[in-house]
Amino acid sequence: AVVSTQSGHYGRGNNVMYAEFDGRKKEVFVDTHAIPIIKKQCLPISRQGEWESRRLWRHVTKGLYENDVEVASEEKFKIEEYQRTLRKERELSGEVHLQELFHKEGDNWVFNAPLSSRKAKL
Repeated sequence: AVVSTQSGHYGRGNNVMYAEFDGRKKEVFVDTHAIPIIKKQCLPISRQGEWESRRLWRHVTKGLYENDVEVASEEKFKIEEYQRTLRKERELSGEVHLQELFHKEGDNWVFNAPLSSRKAKL
C-alpha cells in the first residue's frame, strides 16, 4: 500500500522535500535547512561488524577523500569481488542467504521496519 508520495530534490539551493498523504494536498515533509546538524555517532571501526558501511567502505572513502580515484576504484572492486565470491560459495553449498533488513515483495525489496510502522508505535 502506498502511504505517501514524495517529491523534490536536494542540492541546487532546494533542500525541501514534499509529501502527499492519501491524495491530500502536498505538505513539507522535510526541510533540511530547518533541521539542526547533529554529528553522527558511530562505533569505532574495530567494534563494527564486517558488513557495516563505515568499516566496509573505509578504504574507498579514504581514496575519494584523498582524490585518488584509482585507489577508491581498486578498493571498491575488492569489496564487490569478495561479495561475488561469497555468493558463489553459497550457491555451490546450497546455503540460503537471509536478508536482515529487507524482504522481497515481487520484484521489489522492502525495508522490514518502514517509517509507517515506526510512526504507529509513537
